[in-house]
Amino acid sequence: FWGGVAGGAMLSSLFYIRHGGSQYADNTLILTMTATLITLALAIEAELAAERHRWLIVVGAAAGCAAWTKNEGLLFAVFVGVVAAAVSLRGGLRQSVRAAVRVAIGAAPFAAALLIHKAALAASTTDLLQQDGWGVTGARLADGERYAAVGRAAYSAWSLIGNPLSVVLLLAAAVAAYGRGTTRFAAAAAVLVVTLLQVVSYATVYLALSPQLIWHLQESSDRTALHLWPCVVAGLALLLPAPTRPASTSLREAE
Repeated sequence: FWGGVAGGAMLSSLFYIRHGGSQYADNTLILTMTATLITLALAIEAELAAERHRWLIVVGAAAGCAAWTKNEGLLFAVFVGVVAAAVSLRGGLRQSVRAAVRVAIGAAPFAAALLIHKAALAASTTDLLQQDGWGVTGARLADGERYAAVGRAAYSAWSLIGNPLSVVLLLAAAVAAYGRGTTRFAAAAAVLVVTLLQVVSYATVYLALSPQLIWHLQESSDRTALHLWPCVVAGLALLLPAPTRPASTSLREAE
């Protein structure tokens, strides 16, 4: 039921639906980012250690696909690994390290392919990866107009993508289910923290690295917002009460 609510909220954005046929690589990135966060939530909610470990490897594989698809997925994969390790700190430092290792194992094949690809194309790097010097970067970060331009572009992009109906659907579902299940704050927090870190990384790239900021914002701000739209919806949907599971008679696996 909650999957249907979240799907309806996501698809209430007509811009999101229209962009589905654009054949941009952003569509694949959206898929892999969303899959990564959903499997991360499943790993956090898993009751048995063995199940959680398997899901963490799947998380790594999905994050590796995101990193392979577009440059925007590189930092996303790093953020996912960090958040997965941070959540696992509840079981101690050893569990945290093991979680990070399992995510890395899942991502390893895609990371290897990505490194080979990047090494082969090192001579044809993009303008954003050109080093302008700390002085130029510092001047960009100190320019208030750049912050204003990024803020205006973000507002415009989210106004185009976001739909008030999405919020209404999620709130209505939350009200209807109030008191009927348990909440999944840990999973929701992990998904929303990764999404927030990705927002910060996008803003930082625009502010510090883009030599032609206005053009860059016009060409990509709506697509970067699209990357995050399903992630935001998934995080909010996880805040809805989940049906209470019957008590299990089996012993929890040893960590």
